[in-house]
Amino acid sequence: MTERLKEPVRSVALQVTEGLVVAGARATVLVGSYATGHAGPESDLDILAVGPESYSRRLHRRSGLLVSTSSKTFEGYRGPSRCPKRCARQCLAGAGR
Repeated sequence: MTERLKEPVRSVALQVTEGLVVAGARATVLVGSYATGHAGPESDLDILAVGPESYSRRLHRRSGLLVSTSSKTFEGYRGPSRCPKRCARQCLAGAGR
């Protein structure tokens, strides 16, 4: 995978992100193998959201890709998590714009 996401992965990521924003997400982050450039044929598309509700690993298929979404509230990211404090601070700072 090159630096930029290839179609249809990019298209699916944008569609999922738009849906999360419509549902109230203030920020989204692509994580996992697609974010690091190490995606293979069996990789899923992992997207984290900062939004009004918390849930982990909702799985669905979109255009043949397995998509995993997770969400936490702002408060959830401020508490103990596996996301480094710097990451949470940057995410929260960007969402306040």
